[in-house]
Amino acid sequence: MSDQRQWRFCIDDMIAFAEKVVAYTEDFDQTAFVNSDLTYDATLRGEVS
Repeated sequence: MSDQRQWRFCIDDMIAFAEKVVAYTEDFDQTAFVNSDLTYDATLRGEVS
């Protein structure tokens, strides 16, 4: 597999994760987001498997 193809997979993963973060936090304002330990930790430290 070429290096270019590997980068494409990484970028696709980052985009997919960013889309999930937006969906998970859609109804939160900043205070609610910071006060929700589960959502806060999952979106800041999560990984796409």
